[in-house]
Amino acid sequence: MNSAGDVTYVKASTRLGILIIGAALLAYLSYRVTGRVVPVSNPEAAIFQSGLLMILMGSLLLEDKFTRPADAVVNAVTGLVCLGALVDSHFGEWWVAVFLYLAVVLAMGVTCIVLGVPGENQGIRETLSRVLYSLSTLFGKSQILFSVVFLFSLFTYYGSQSIQALSLLLFWGGYLALWPLRVPMLIQRFVNAVGKSPNRIGSVVRIESPNLVRAHLVPGTKWDPSISYVVCRSDRQQFVVCPLFAEVQSENVVGVGVVLDPIQTPLSHLQPGGIYQSPDISSRGDELLQEYYNLDNPAVPLGVVGYGSTIATLRFETWQPDLCREGLLVFVPVGHTRVYYQVVDGATREESFEGDLRGFHRATAVQLGVINVDKGFEKYPWLPEMNLPVFLASEQSSPHERRLETEEIVLGKIPGADIPIVGNINELITHHTAILGVTGTGKTEFAFELIREAVKRATKVFCIDLTGDYPIRLADLNPRELGLSETLARELSEKLFDAETGPYGAGQEKRVLKDFADRIRVDIKKSVEDFMADPDSWLGIFSLPDISNTKATLYATEIYVSTIFRYAKDNNSPDRSRIWVVLEEAHTVIPEAATMGLGDHDSKAMVAKIAQIALQGRKYRVGLLVVAQRTANISKTILTQCNTIISFCNFDQTGLDFLSNFYGAEAASLIPNLRFLHAVAFGKGVYTERPVEMQVPYDESKAKGALRKPGTNPAVVEAAAARQV
Repeated sequence: MNSAGDVTYVKASTRLGILIIGAALLAYLSYRVTGRVVPVSNPEAAIFQSGLLMILMGSLLLEDKFTRPADAVVNAVTGLVCLGALVDSHFGEWWVAVFLYLAVVLAMGVTCIVLGVPGENQGIRETLSRVLYSLSTLFGKSQILFSVVFLFSLFTYYGSQSIQALSLLLFWGGYLALWPLRVPMLIQRFVNAVGKSPNRIGSVVRIESPNLVRAHLVPGTKWDPSISYVVCRSDRQQFVVCPLFAEVQSENVVGVGVVLDPIQTPLSHLQPGGIYQSPDISSRGDELLQEYYNLDNPAVPLGVVGYGSTIATLRFETWQPDLCREGLLVFVPVGHTRVYYQVVDGATREESFEGDLRGFHRATAVQLGVINVDKGFEKYPWLPEMNLPVFLASEQSSPHERRLETEEIVLGKIPGADIPIVGNINELITHHTAILGVTGTGKTEFAFELIREAVKRATKVFCIDLTGDYPIRLADLNPRELGLSETLARELSEKLFDAETGPYGAGQEKRVLKDFADRIRVDIKKSVEDFMADPDSWLGIFSLPDISNTKATLYATEIYVSTIFRYAKDNNSPDRSRIWVVLEEAHTVIPEAATMGLGDHDSKAMVAKIAQIALQGRKYRVGLLVVAQRTANISKTILTQCNTIISFCNFDQTGLDFLSNFYGAEAASLIPNLRFLHAVAFGKGVYTERPVEMQVPYDESKAKGALRKPGTNPAVVEAAAARQV
C-alpha cells in the first residue's frame, strides 16, 4: 500500500496489536449478528471470513510493505473461491460484475508477472508492463478487492435497510478510516512515549564503508542534522547517526547519514537493519558530528569523499551544489588532521540506485595540504578514506592568523575563507617572479602592491614602464624619472634608422650611433648611481612611451638594464640595498623569438641581458619581476627562470600549456575562469607546497591614482628607517 495510511510505516508489533483487537471485535460482532463466533453458512462466512477478516489480515500482515502483482493474484483467487461458494444463490448480474472484476485483476496480475517488473523491458512491452503493474497493484489491494467481495455479500444477503448491514458497514468504514486519520501512528507514538521505546523511522538499505548509511525513511520523517538517530547493524551493534541529506527514490525517501560513535549501553527492542529515534539520545546530530571529528568551530558538511580520489585530487559528491563554486576551500578530517582542498571543477553524474537513475553533482578539488602556521600549506602524504564527510572551510572554521616576520607579506586570501596566503618578499625578489594575465584582471594592481611592499623593506625598485601608468599610479612612492628625455629618445630612434638604411653597410652611421650610445650610457650610469645613493628615493621608473614597440625601445632598455647589472656587480656589498627590476609589458622587452616582428639581433641582445640577471642576479642581490599578458610572446629563457608565477585569468592555449607544466593540469584548469583579482599562485616565494587560488587585496583609492604630498609618504619613511637600522 502506498497511501498516507499505509501499514508499511507502522511497526510490526503495532500492526499485530491492531489485528488482534480487530479480530476480537469482528468475532464479537459475528456473535451478535449470527449467533456464532465463526459463521459457517456461505453468505455469512463470505461476509465475515472472506470479507472483513481478509481485509484485516491482508492490509496488516500479508501486504506489510506494498502490494505486488503476486499479491493481487492471490487476493483475486481467494475472492473467486469465495464468490464461487455463492453461485447457487442466484445473485444475477451483480454476481457476474464482481466475478469479472476479480477475473480481470487476476489476468492483469498474471500478465504482469509474465512480462516482468517495470524497467526490465523496452518499447511496447515496457509500457504494457508499467500499466498492468499500476492497475493490478491498485485494484488488487486487500482493502479494495475484499471490500468489493464484502459489500456484494452484505447487500445481497442482508439488504440495505437492515440493522445487521448498518452495524457491519460501521465496522468496515471505521477500520478503513483508521489509516487516513493516522490512528495507528498515534497509537505507536503513545506506546513509545509511555515505554520510552525507540521509534523506528526507517530501514537500512546499505552501509557504505567506513561510515555512511543509506536508509528508506518513513514518510514524514524529519531527516535533519538537528536530530540524531540510532542505527542497529546486522551484527546488532548500535551506533549514533547524524543525518546529512535525503532524496526521493521511486516510492521511497532515502536518507543518507554519517555513522558516528557506538552506543555504550545498547538500547532494547532494536531490530537489526533499523533506524530509530530514541528519547535517550537527545544531542543534536550536527553537534555530535562536530565533536566526533574534533572540529573547534562549526563547519558545514558539503559532501562525501567519492570514487576516483587520489593523493593530489579529491573527488566528492555534494548535496549542496548551490554552496559550491570554483576556488572554494574545503577540508576532510583525517584523524585529528584537517586536509585542505580547493575546488577546481564540477560535473553532473548519474548512477543506478536500486534500479533508478540518480543524478548528483560531483566536485573535483586539488590538495593544498595541511596548514602549518609557520610555513603555510604542506603536502599531506596520503588520501582520505571514501565516504568521509567533506566540510566547507568558512571564515569561522579557519585558523587564526599569525604575526608576520619582517620579510613576510600577505599576498591574498583563500576565496570565502579567512586563511591568508603568505609570501616572502625576499624570495619573490631574489628568485624572480612572473605575474601573468589578460588586461583587466588585476595583475598590474597586484604588481603595484608588491612594489610598495618591496619599497617598505628598503629595496631599490627599477621599473621599465612602456605604458606610462607607473609614474601616476605609484605617485605615493615619489618615483624618480630615469628614462631618456623626449629629445634623446627621438635622436636615438633617428640614428638607429640611419644605421639600418645607410649605404654600403652604413659604417659611418653606425659609428655615429656608437658615439651617441656611449654618451647615453654615461647619462644613464650617472642617473642609476644617483638613484642608488639617494636615501630618500626607492622607486625609479624608466619609460619610453613615445617610441614603444620599436627597435629603439630594445636598444635603450638594453643599455639601461646593462648599466643596472654592471652597477650591482661593481657594488656587491651587504650594505647595498637589494635591486628589483620590474618589466612591465614584458613581451615588448623580452619577446619570444620571431613573435614580435623584431630582428633576431635586437631581441636576442635584450633577452641575453635579462637572462644574465635571471641566471646570476641572485648572487648580486638583483631580482626580476616580469609582468605580461601572454606567455606565448615572452622569452621562455627568462620565464623559466622565474621561481614564482602568479597567474590571473588567461585564455591563451600556449600559455595554459606552459602553466600546466608549472602548476599541474588540475590547477591550471582554474585559470580561464578566474574572476577579477583572483589568481593562482605557486613557487618559492609563496608559502604553499601546491598551487592555490587566492583573492588579492585591492585598494580602490590607489587604483584611482590618489596622490599624496611629497615627503609625507609612509612607505618612504618606513623604508628609510629600515635602511638606517
